[in-house]
Amino acid sequence: MKKLLVAFITTLMLYSCCKEYCEDQRLLVWGRNLQYTDVDTIFLIKYKPGTNFTERLDTINQYMIQPTGNNSQPVSFFKSLESNTDWKIVIPALNKEYFISNIETEKQRCNCEPGTYQTVRTFRFNNATIEGSSVDLN
Repeated sequence: MKKLLVAFITTLMLYSCCKEYCEDQRLLVWGRNLQYTDVDTIFLIKYKPGTNFTERLDTINQYMIQPTGNNSQPVSFFKSLESNTDWKIVIPALNKEYFISNIETEKQRCNCEPGTYQTVRTFRFNNATIEGSSVDLN
């Protein structure tokens, strides 16, 4: 019984030290230095991948509750974008459109627990290849 208790406490200590979460990551979209009136309405248009933005799957009207203001710190517009589709982001008040496609993901090993998670490796943003898992619309 004593050995079981020591093993349990050791395991608990090892897992409580790890601060990394092992969950799939999606593409994050950020903005900064934008006024609330500029981004109070944003359209996310989801497209079938590889169709050059011709086969629309869905349109989501995103209402921005939190203004980004005159702040150098980025604020996330949406929780995240799925990697298995292409996206067009439309900000009507600014008359701007952003195109995100070819989102490539890769599996990473979890540091704190057994298994793997998926992370965004590269994507196309307005015809430029970007490495990483986030994009700033500025």
